[in-house]
Amino acid sequence: QFDSDLHQINTSLNDLSTQLSAIRGQYGESLASAKATSLAFAYFEKTIELLELRIQTFVRTAEEMLSSDHGSSSHIEHELTLLKTRWSAFHNQVVESRRLIDLSIQYFQLVEEAEEWFREGSKLLLTIARKSTTVKLPEEATQLLNEVEYFLKPGETRQDERIKQISKLAIELYGEERSKQVTLVLNENREMLDSFTVISLELSTLAKNLKAAEEEREQ
Repeated sequence: QFDSDLHQINTSLNDLSTQLSAIRGQYGESLASAKATSLAFAYFEKTIELLELRIQTFVRTAEEMLSSDHGSSSHIEHELTLLKTRWSAFHNQVVESRRLIDLSIQYFQLVEEAEEWFREGSKLLLTIARKSTTVKLPEEATQLLNEVEYFLKPGETRQDERIKQISKLAIELYGEERSKQVTLVLNENREMLDSFTVISLELSTLAKNLKAAEEEREQ
């Protein structure tokens, strides 16, 4: 009975180990797919809990057999040690996989927030570029500059923090070969900030020129 039960447990453990290997490193390509992966993994964890209960019952029964000085004690002891070691290693892999899946949700959340900030920034750039063509007074140019500053002041610092965090998580999730998303986020961020620098310089120059023209007229 001992060997037959042990064989069944080892077969289940092999199956679950194979499934775990297939799941590891697969986080999806977006926040929605990372959440779906997390949900699927929760069902997998339930299956693992059932096997854990089976193993606990099996180990308890085997230890009772040992305490009654069973004839094949050394065989039972050896097999129990192997099973406990195997289970412990497998359980640690499951815990690590769950940790990484949770991190992937955090990662995609940050990527979405960063991309949302780009969308807002891009809209603002277009609006300011359009408004700047109708500027007649230095105060109007200054007002547009203030709009840029208002967007960048808290936003740029938060975006820097997001990008640092995204880069850190990408290394943990995907290794040194950073994911496509990080490169995309970094490039978009750089391009947008460059555009804001250019438009701010143009608005500053425009404000100065309009101010100078105003002063000239007053003289």
